[in-house]
Amino acid sequence: MPALEKSGIAHDRGVTWTACAKLTIALRLYRMKHDEYPDKLSQLVEGKFIDKLPTDPFSGKSYIYRKEGKGFIVYGVGQNGIDDGGMKADPKDRDKGDIVWKCSR
Repeated sequence: MPALEKSGIAHDRGVTWTACAKLTIALRLYRMKHDEYPDKLSQLVEGKFIDKLPTDPFSGKSYIYRKEGKGFIVYGVGQNGIDDGGMKADPKDRDKGDIVWKCSR
């Protein structure tokens, strides 16, 4: 059964990467229209840039988002289920770290 568990975790990582990519596109579209990034992800739904906010499969909660400088960071907690503050997971030890998308501008 360990192979099934690993395939489930790999699936959830893929879901997280895809959701972060969709959020990144919606955030960039929001910025194109408003000349700034939103303060919170819910503004993407209110402005109809995305139908609904995805849920992080590892935490069951919303993805984490914050503005950083002229850009932003959006991420899921990864397979350890802990918010590591946007620290990218080590490819050699995926039990630690988050699944992160950063945009510097």
